[in-house]
Parts: sequence; structure tokens; C-alpha cells
Amino acid sequence: MKNRLNFWLFLGVLLMGAHSVQAQQDQDDADSGYQDDGNVEEIVVLGTRRVDRTVTESAGPIDIFTPDQLNSSVQGDFRDTLRKTIPSFNVTRIPLSDAPSLARPATMRGLSPDHTLVLLNGTRRHRGAIVQYAAPSSVTRGSQPVDFGSIPSIGLGRLEVLRDGASAQYGSDAIAGVMNVQLREDVGVYEFRVGGGLHDRKNDGESNKLQVYTGFSIPRDGFLTFALEADSDELTSRGREHRGVVNLKKDTGFNSAKVFNDTRLAKPTAGGAAGDSTLAFGPSILTEHRDTGGSKTDLSSIAGFGASPINPALAVNPYSENYPTMTWGNPDTSNTRMLVNFGMQITPDARLYAYMTSAAMDAEIDFYWRTPINRGGIFNTPDIQRGRAVNADGSDFQRYNEATYKVRNLDTTDVPDDRIVKSGSRVVAVLDANGDVVVKDKMISETYTAAQHNALLYMDVRGLYPGGYEPIMYSETSDSAFTLGFDGTYEGWNYDVNIQTGMNTVDFSLSNSLNPSIYPVSGVGPGTNTEAEVGSTAHREDLASRAAQVQTEFEIGSLEQQESAMHIDFSKIYSIKSGELSLAWGVEGRRETYTIGEGEFASWGYTADETYGETPEERAAACAAERTKEANNEAHAVGQACNDQLYKGMVIGSHGLPGFSPNDAGSWSRNSMSAYMDLEIDLSATSVLGLAYRIEDYDDFGITKNAKISLRAAAGERTNWRTTISTGFRAPTLGQTWTSVTTTSLVDGELRQVGTLPASSPAARIKGSKPLEPETSRNFSFGFTGDMGERGGTWSLDFYSIRVNDRIAASGFLTLTQDEKDQLEQVIGPAAQTLGRLRYFTNDIDTETEGFDLVLSSPINDSWRYSLAYNRNRTQVREYSKHSGAPFSRREVVEMEQQTPKQRLNATFNFDSKVWGQEMSFRYYGRWADYNQGADTRADEFIVGKSALLVDMSWYVKIAWRHEIRLGADNLFDQYPNRINNSPNSVGHQYNDFVPYGYNGRFAYLRYRFIYEGRLY
Repeated sequence: MKNRLNFWLFLGVLLMGAHSVQAQQDQDDADSGYQDDGNVEEIVVLGTRRVDRTVTESAGPIDIFTPDQLNSSVQGDFRDTLRKTIPSFNVTRIPLSDAPSLARPATMRGLSPDHTLVLLNGTRRHRGAIVQYAAPSSVTRGSQPVDFGSIPSIGLGRLEVLRDGASAQYGSDAIAGVMNVQLREDVGVYEFRVGGGLHDRKNDGESNKLQVYTGFSIPRDGFLTFALEADSDELTSRGREHRGVVNLKKDTGFNSAKVFNDTRLAKPTAGGAAGDSTLAFGPSILTEHRDTGGSKTDLSSIAGFGASPINPALAVNPYSENYPTMTWGNPDTSNTRMLVNFGMQITPDARLYAYMTSAAMDAEIDFYWRTPINRGGIFNTPDIQRGRAVNADGSDFQRYNEATYKVRNLDTTDVPDDRIVKSGSRVVAVLDANGDVVVKDKMISETYTAAQHNALLYMDVRGLYPGGYEPIMYSETSDSAFTLGFDGTYEGWNYDVNIQTGMNTVDFSLSNSLNPSIYPVSGVGPGTNTEAEVGSTAHREDLASRAAQVQTEFEIGSLEQQESAMHIDFSKIYSIKSGELSLAWGVEGRRETYTIGEGEFASWGYTADETYGETPEERAAACAAERTKEANNEAHAVGQACNDQLYKGMVIGSHGLPGFSPNDAGSWSRNSMSAYMDLEIDLSATSVLGLAYRIEDYDDFGITKNAKISLRAAAGERTNWRTTISTGFRAPTLGQTWTSVTTTSLVDGELRQVGTLPASSPAARIKGSKPLEPETSRNFSFGFTGDMGERGGTWSLDFYSIRVNDRIAASGFLTLTQDEKDQLEQVIGPAAQTLGRLRYFTNDIDTETEGFDLVLSSPINDSWRYSLAYNRNRTQVREYSKHSGAPFSRREVVEMEQQTPKQRLNATFNFDSKVWGQEMSFRYYGRWADYNQGADTRADEFIVGKSALLVDMSWYVKIAWRHEIRLGADNLFDQYPNRINNSPNSVGHQYNDFVPYGYNGRFAYLRYRFIYEGRLY
């Protein structure tokens, strides 16, 4: 309560102080303000509340980008342009990471995407709904960034980038820097751009983009502008064939299709040839025939390679035969973006303005391929997978109450050590006295109830997806924002009052999947008749009919981020003895809401086996009783009572991405209020002191206070030195606070169910989580800047140090013990038993980032211009818990410190004449380190990525002043990163998930541009 009282006292003092300063000044000072110095393009509005500062006069490093720079390519959005221009800025594409693949997180100075504040016309842009819970980089994992891709770049007037901490000026998130997107207001301009391109080595990843801009004059010195952008990007494939698919295609081998078929031989069907083989559960996956060359396996009936499964409508691999079964690369996306900008003078001293953005994106992403043979971590039922449908002598079908399966974990009780064969610590065989292998069989009925077995047979992918399957995720993203405001002058004060609202929503759906924990009832088979012949014609027909009923498409649910705010800002410049004093102050109120929408029941639910009780409590009691018997060495049936379809490793929910359950779903909101004061004082004709102070009050975690001091002074006729010291903070986002999702991740080479749970939830506290708190930071920068004299151009050199305490990040994978799963089940339900790992967001890490930026930009002559930007950057993890079970392991620490290249260089040379022009850019990436996804041993756990120099080139011709045709290539020399090893863990990778410059190779494009200024009629 005391802190909240201090907040309102501070606000009152701020208001009275501003009024007092005003009363002491001459009203003629109202003429102080913006002066046209003939270099308007360099005037900045970011990092200062004055409107007459140039880039070289700013106390912090600022970059300015023009519309042509932001629309230089037909691929992607303007984030890709920034990556080529800002040395410490990077953005990558993420393959096979479900929702995080849709929002490309951008980083600056090696910090989290959440550490860069994004403004649109000076007001905070709303966040995207997607939290990066499965990103391949620890730097971006756990962030909830703004969706850059929702803004049409052709509607941008310019972009200002402040590479300095600015929380005291702009609030939460401004730790690494601030990006301010200024909208175009030019009228009488009609611009049209259309272009397309592809990655020419593989002839994939085709991209097409259409851009339109127009601006009109309206009465009262007003303007009305429109911008429209539409683009599409097709998938790229840079993987090799999945190892499981390679094995399946072989004629021999443990996981080959031939062995897979031979181990499930059933007796010939009526009327069939004596040599025919049929599968017990569904149609034959193979047809074996003989020719003069001997036996040969015909793969034509494997669904993953072109055959039709039981339901012809199901398509296992929807892509062409040129792609592997599972693709690694960019997803299929299509986008539309719209922008409307409006302004009008309603009085000589007041202006009404409004702007609106709207965007929609559809995307398609494929997930991990699921083999039909061994589905560990997905259907962890190897015993049933290798169960036999016929008696050992092949004389007849087995009945359910007589059926057996081969035990993989062999019982070695009373077996001499010299007769035990192990692979590592696992027993794989027991030998008899003659040295022959003893294969012990076990009764299915001893482990599974009839209902359980019925479910297992139903979900067997040999009946539904004979060649395996690959879930496909679809998403529909919508993004909208609207701002309405007034600005002008009143009694010498400049004011700006506006309200804004923004929303980002993502709806998810899934196809080519199944939920094995929900199964149709059956009239044939062990569900009703334990004497039924498992594998008989009647039983196989029943399986086929049940497979036809299987739901393969699911509505997963939705994510939504909604924000609204009101801003009131005032500023004025006063004359003082040493020059001028600029005073700015303001208040802001914000409301944020984060919503997780529930998916349909089939996407997250399950069918309960009521053999040991009709309620979960009764079944849990039966299971506990059997475990007590087991502990006392009494006769027991733990397998039946406890290991039913909910506990036998069978994933609950749709495969690939289970739907959001009622436990996950919900809506959470918070409110915040803030007030700030910003002063700039001319100490002399050549030196300026800046002071800023901000206080914010959040209703979920309280008050934060931050300050900034900056100083700029002349160091020569054309050179200034500058320094800033500031404190900062970042409030945990509502998405980070409440995200609850289960995903399938590749862990130690196997697919595992991983739950990401809210840190404040009782479920996450089982692994030691604590409620999230705000991050705090300390920023220091020192540098020099200046102009290059009569020739023009600017340069800057800035050193920086950023310490972030209590940094928010997603923890590593934390293994769950059986006791922890049992505890977790009491909180989230039976799905807890299928989770292999758990993670949550945590503050348990402190980092320090140090480096420097060098930026040069200058004309060489009337036709040539160059720009150069160099960054050297290093992040160190200063503090984190190291005890057993701590949130971070060595992997997360190494990624945090070394995934970002320590050196980046961008150099661009432009030639422009009246008839033609060209642009040549060099992008250098220093060495970096990452977790080695192809590692065979722990000694190879990390790899060092090689440095790379990428060259981008484009040429253009101008026709009749209004037309331009441009031919270009990004990554002209087709640079690729090093391939990773083809290790046993490989599921089709050729390159690590995270590569700073991507792994798609050269992109060639052609673009046409038409621009006209004046009246078209």
C-alpha cells in the first residue's frame, strides 16, 4: 500500500512541477522547437523528447532506415532487411517447432527478443500471442515477441533503431534497444511492386510478393494513405531421409519392412496362394515377389511411399516424391497485410490522427514422422508391437486368452552371468546350456485387460497408416491494431493524447494424426469375446472398419494476446542561460489479456478403461493396491491395474500437438499505470545532459522505478562523445506466466512428450519452480559519433555493457520420476503419466553482455555510396543454480553464451544513376557454438559453427523514370553451414536447427516497381 501511495504522490509532484516551470518562462518560448536544418532525414524522434535532434546529436546510438531499404527484397518481411543492415540484429526461421515456427523471433545485441521494445509511431506495439516455448535457441526460447510480420513494409516511412537501454523513457522491454516504426504520410504518390523468386539449387521455397501504396490529400491539410501487401512462401526441404524410413525400405535388418512383415505372418487367407503373406492387423504392408534375381521387396503398398491406407482420404506425405518423408525447412505460409494512416488539422493548433493495421497469415508445418514399427515415446508398447498373431507352429490363429508376446526385458532370476547378454545395462538375451538364445514369451492377458488390448489393436498404425504417418499442423493467425489520437500545442506546450488497442490471435488445427487414447467400441475381437481369433478375417475386417472411423483431424485450440492503452504526453522547450531546457512528461495506462482457448475433446481427451473401476479414484485405488502387493512380493497384477492405455506410454491427445485441455485453457489479465519525466539540458553550446525517470505500477507484482542519465559533448569540430547509464526492467509477459502446453520433442534421439507448465502452478512446483518476477538490468554505454564533413555521411563507435538479473527463460528438459508423475497426475490428470520431461519459465539466471558497434555511412561520389556496420558481442552467464534438478544444464548455458556469433559485419555498396544501378552487400558471421544434434557421444555434445561470408547482389534498370526492374540474389554464392553427423539420433537433419544465417542456400528473385507522383487523371 505504501508503494502505491508513493506512486500517486510522485505523479502529483510531477504535474505540479511541470506547471511551476511553465509559470516561470516567457510564453515567447513557444516558438522554440523544430527547425528545418536542411537535413530532415537525419532528425530523430527516438531516444529524445526533442524534435530537433539529428543522429549525430543523439546521446545514444540510433540507426535510420528509409522505405527503399525496408523493401529491398521479395523474400520475407523487413526483418530480413534489418538482419543485413544492423550488425547486432538477427532473425532466423525455425523448422518443426509447431507454434514457435510461426513467429520468427528477432534478437539485438545477443539478448532475448523480449529485450527490444517495438513502437509504432511512437506508441508501444502489442505482442504476438505465441510464446517461444520450443525454439531451438536458449537466447530466444521462452520469449513472447512482437509479430513484426503483421506490418506491411511498403507503408513504412522509416524505421529508427535505438541501440541503448531506454526503460526509463519507454518502459518495460527496452533493455537491448527500441525500434520505432514511422508510417508514411506522403500524398500524391502511387507505388506498385511485384516480385518473385526461389532457392534455385533445389528449385523450392518459391516466394511471391505484391505491394501497393497510395496517398491522398484531404481537406484541412490532411492525408489519407493506404498500404497493402500480400505474399506467399512455399516450403523448403533441406533434410535427408528419416533413418527409420531408410531402414523400412531395406530387405533385411531388425527394422526393415521385410522383417516387420515376417514377424507378423498370418495363415493364408481363403483362396490365396500358398506363398502369400498377410498382416494380422490390416492390409498387407508388403507384397513379396520373386524374380530371376532372387527375392525382392515391393514397397508400392507402403502408405508413406504412395500406397493408399484403409481410408483413401488420408494422405501420409502430402508433398511430392522429391521430398523426404519428413521435411526440414521453411513452412508453407501465405500472408496479407493492410495499413491505413490518417491525419487532419481540426484547428490551427490541433490535429486528429488515426492509423490501423490488419494482417492474416495461414501456415502449414509438418511434424516428426512416426514409424509403423517402433514407436517408442509415442506408442511405448513394444511388447504388443512384436506380439504374434499365430501360434508358434503356424497352425492356427491365437486367441486373445492364449496370445503371447516376446518379452524384451528378460527375466534373469537365477541365470548365471555367463548366460546373460547385455547391451549396455539392458538385458537383450538369455542363453541356455548349449549357448542358444532363450526367448521367453508372456501372456498378453497377464498384462492387458481385454479393453486395453482392444484399444491397442485399434490404434495400431498398420491398420490406419501402414507406412507410418506425419502429423501436419495448420494455423490461422489474425492481427489487428487501431490508434486514435490528438496532438498539437496549447499555451506553449506540445501535447499528444491517444488511445490504442491491439490483438493477435492464432487458431491451431491438426491433420494426418490420431489420438490413440480414444477408440471406437468394437463388436468383434477381444473387446467382447476373448475366444475370438486375433487375426482372423472377421477380426481384420473389424479393425478396418474401426480404422475408417478414426478421427484424423483435430481442432487444437487458440492463443490470443490483447492489449489496450491510453497515453498522455507533454513537452516544451525553455530558454535558459546556457541554451535550452527540454521538459517532457506523461502518463500511461495499460491493460493486457492473454487467453488460451480450449481445443475439442478429441484433441486432448481419453477413453477410460473401467475394468478396475468406473471412476479415476477407483482405478487409482486398485493400482495402489496392486503396487502394495508388488512391494510385499505378493501375487499382483500391476500391469493390468496400472498400465492401461493411459499409462502404457500411449500419448493422450492428438499426436504432434495435443489440444489445449480445460486445465490449460483460461484467460488472464493485468493492469498497469506509469508516469515519466524526461529532461534535456544544454550545459553549454557543445554539451547536453539528459535525465529520465519512470515509475510503473503493475497490479500483479507491484512497482518498479528506473532512471537514465546521458551526457553528450563535443570532442572536436565534427566529433561528439556520448555516454549513458541506466537501469531497466522487463515485466514477465502473461504468456510466459500462464503458458501450458504439451509437445513432442526430440530428446536424446527419441521422441518424448514434454510439458511446459506455468511456473506458479502446483504442477511445475513439483520440479522446484517459483512464480515469475520482473527482470532488472543495468546498462552502460560510451562512444563517439560525428559527420564526415563536406562529403556528407556519419560514423559512430559505441561500447556497451548490459547486465540482466533474474533473466526470464525456459528451463531445460527436467526428467520426471514415477513418483513425480504420480504427484503430477493429481494436478493435471492421467496425461501426466505420458510425460517424459517437464519444463517451466524461470528467473534463475543472470547474464552480462558486452560489446561494441561500429557504423559508417557515406557517399563515395555522386553515384556511389557505402555503409558499414560491425558488431563484436559476448554474453556470459554470471549466476545460475547448479544443484541437482536445477532448471538449467550446461547445454542451456552454452547456448545462451555462444549461439550468437561473436562477430557480425555488414558492408553495402550502392551505385545509382539515372538509367541503372546496383547494390552489393557482404554479410559476415563469426564463429558460434550450438548443441550438436548429430552427436554420437557426449564428447561431441557441442559443435562450433564455421564463420561465413554471404554476398547479396542486385541490379536494376530504370525505364521512363517511373518503372524499375530489379534482378537479384541473396547468398549469391550459395553458402551453406556444415552438415551434422548422420548419427543414430538423426531423424532427417542435415544441419542444426539453429543456424544464424539459415540453411536454405541462394535465393534468386526478380521484381518490378512502378512509382508515380502527381495526379493519375
